[in-house]
Amino acid sequence: MGALDNLIVTTAMPAIVSALHQPNGLAFLIDAYITSSAVGMVIFGGFLTMWIR
Repeated sequence: MGALDNLIVTTAMPAIVSALHQPNGLAFLIDAYITSSAVGMVIFGGFLTMWIR
C-alpha cells in the first residue's frame, strides 16, 4: 500500500508543483506529504488501539 501511495504522489508531483507556481514547490510538497502521512498514522493507530481494547 505504501508503494501505491508513493507511485501516485510521484506521478502527480510535476502537475502539483507547476500549479503552485513556486520554485521550491517540490520541497513543500514532500514536507506536506510526509507530515500528513505521519499524522494519519498516529490518528489511525490511536483509533485502532482503542478499538482492540
